[in-house]
Amino acid sequence: MKRSRLRTLTWATGIAVLAATLALAGCDRESRAAKPIEHAPVVRQGDRSPIRWGTAHRQVPPEVLGRVARQTAGALAPIAPSDWPSGTSWRPLRNFGPFYAGSHLGHVQVVLHGGTSSNFATFAYNDFLTASPDQSIYQKYYGSPLPSSGPPAADPAPGAFPSNDGFLNVLLSLSRIRYTSRFGGSVELLFVSSEDYQGEARSAGTRWDVGALELSVYVTPVKSLFNPLSTGLFGLASRVHVELTALDPVAYTSPSALAPLVRNPGDDGAALNNLLLQAARQLETGGASLQFRRDADRLTHAYVHTQFQQFLGPTEVVDTIWISDDFLDLATRVAEGVALLEFRVVDVNLNTEPGEEEIHFTVALQHMFEPGSVGPEDPVVSHTFREIGNREGTPFATVGAFTFPECDRLLASIMAISVIETDGVTQDDRYQSIVRSLEALDCGVLRQRFNAGQFGIVAELPVEDEVLLQDDEVKGTFSHVTRIGLTRR
Repeated sequence: MKRSRLRTLTWATGIAVLAATLALAGCDRESRAAKPIEHAPVVRQGDRSPIRWGTAHRQVPPEVLGRVARQTAGALAPIAPSDWPSGTSWRPLRNFGPFYAGSHLGHVQVVLHGGTSSNFATFAYNDFLTASPDQSIYQKYYGSPLPSSGPPAADPAPGAFPSNDGFLNVLLSLSRIRYTSRFGGSVELLFVSSEDYQGEARSAGTRWDVGALELSVYVTPVKSLFNPLSTGLFGLASRVHVELTALDPVAYTSPSALAPLVRNPGDDGAALNNLLLQAARQLETGGASLQFRRDADRLTHAYVHTQFQQFLGPTEVVDTIWISDDFLDLATRVAEGVALLEFRVVDVNLNTEPGEEEIHFTVALQHMFEPGSVGPEDPVVSHTFREIGNREGTPFATVGAFTFPECDRLLASIMAISVIETDGVTQDDRYQSIVRSLEALDCGVLRQRFNAGQFGIVAELPVEDEVLLQDDEVKGTFSHVTRIGLTRR
């Protein structure tokens, strides 16, 4: 792993730039909640042509690394604050970019292979996540274990080109992460091809040997996806835009499948341009590319989180995002804890002949609070589950949500369960309602878990077995489960 050139700055230069940056960026939590820190005007980043000649390179120029070193050295304070949590890596606030490959960014790779209607773009993380000192943050976005696979094995056969329209084993490495005003404010992940062993692209009988291929993925961050409690919304809630750029392409044609390739110097790039645009649209919206968008989305939010981790403790959420060219800032707040009651039905067993019956369960809860106190706006919660068949069950449904002040005043909850069976032919069968009570929640334990960032299921109450009666005659049985959860808002 290469060492960053940022470390080559002298301590005198680093301390001077650090003092200037801290004077600009220094702010406590109160001021961060009011407005973003100021930043100098920059040249607006514009659109790029899909094809460019005379610009191919696969290494970041030394002068660029030097400029980045001077620009960002002030953010690299060598000593953590005295109150910084032990066991958590120290990384000062990073409002400014861009961030270039020079240490570990290049370990994140994308492979393009196959036709653009397929899942032709795949992320490979290698040891980028598993070797990071911020593994605990990345696990919030990826789950555990963290992905660590490398790119798929490929045979770099000289002279090979794609056999069909699309790409052939194009390996790109993450070269830069940049804050940008593009698409109304986004984070750009720039991948640049890192090898040139074969021909890269083919479309409509023309093959291209590309000097370098650039893949720019722009992710618009969503504040609710920072510091997440689950990973289910990544790739769905954010907007992802993609641009593919071919640098110095050389076109070849062949009169037949067995004839040798002939260079086509008159190629105007139109077919390659269409291929790149088609591939970009597939990555943005295609169903086969959902995993690609999930990876780009997770990487973006997780990386920004690592740069602002001192403001995103386990109980904190993002309220506002400011993003512009080479600048990003966040305003955060301490979230409000919410206790949840969840209910489900299991093991339904009716004493009827198998048929087309549909069984409808409804559970209603009356939450009882201390006399004279104010509870939720509507203390009665009712939920009707979708119909189920005999010997089936329902998913969990939330039947109560309480902030901690409401939890303190909650005395008990009265639960009524009603069941109706329909078959579309005979009259509906209605069974006698079942009434049960739930004790008050242990709000002290819930607060302790909230402060420790321990969200999710707190406890599951014992399974209760019930009998279905109709005119005091047993018609069947079922069981139900209630559990207590903890979330935030």
